[in-house]
Amino acid sequence: MSMRSQRSRGGVLPPVIAAVLLLALCAVTVRSGSREITLSLDGRTGHFPFSPTGIMGEDVEVYRSSDAVGGRIGFREIELDLLPTHISGTYGGKPVELDLKLNELGGLEVDGTYGERTVGLVASQTRIAGLAGGCSYWLSLGGGRYAGFRDCNDGRRPVPVSLQLPERLGEETDPEVAATLFLTLVPEGLAARVPASAAAASARAAPPRRPR
Repeated sequence: MSMRSQRSRGGVLPPVIAAVLLLALCAVTVRSGSREITLSLDGRTGHFPFSPTGIMGEDVEVYRSSDAVGGRIGFREIELDLLPTHISGTYGGKPVELDLKLNELGGLEVDGTYGERTVGLVASQTRIAGLAGGCSYWLSLGGGRYAGFRDCNDGRRPVPVSLQLPERLGEETDPEVAATLFLTLVPEGLAARVPASAAAASARAAPPRRPR
């Protein structure tokens, strides 16, 4: 996932290395040139258009730069400052403090807190695993996407999850990648904006039956 660790001292990837990394990142998307985050939870799928300046979707307005993330997801406002090895700020009024580092295998480790809950994620080009503010993920790369399960310790069975990331993410810094994963995977993030199934939506829309 992380590209910053492989940049040259001048901050620019040599062309050959850049081409290899770009091809590698294409393997985690359904198709080359993917421009959205696609998140599926228990058979429900949300599509969130992604660009260098933002993430959009129904009730999602996230504004991004190299050193900050703002906007909102639902009614929760985002104010995050991005430093090379740290993310600090608030999401939905709760403090966010995340430390970033590369492990010995080149994976990006994201450790810290969101409110009173723990964040402890490891992301690489082969897997995404760990805790994101109350939900645990075990996702591995296969078939052009990350797939596995999520367990939110709510007494229900773990639910199947798949995640496809945009190709653009391979050109970004560790803090930008970490912020995107955090906002995607925490229960109140993009995961909360995945549309309900047609059956569930129909059930909610149906008028209550009169008692006999």
